[in-house]
Amino acid sequence: MTGHLKAVDGLEGRLTAAKGRRNHLAHDFCFEAAPLLLAPEPALQVIAELDADETTFLDLADEVAAISRAILEEAGIDRALTDAVGAALIEQAKAQ
Repeated sequence: MTGHLKAVDGLEGRLTAAKGRRNHLAHDFCFEAAPLLLAPEPALQVIAELDADETTFLDLADEVAAISRAILEEAGIDRALTDAVGAALIEQAKAQ
């Protein structure tokens, strides 16, 4: 998979940056953002940043999913099956 990701210009760097942002959100964000949420203007900035993060993460997920589907289809694995498995994995992740 790594070779396929490297074939898309800039994707590997964007994934690395998203991983760093995810780690920041998971480990530091709440401590840093909590005081900002007490005033309307900084709170709106925090919300805008989180909204941008959501867009980034979803766009990257779609991009990687397209690459994965292409690899599986090239290997002769049915797309309907891969979509169903992907949807199930997403639902499972949401439930956790």
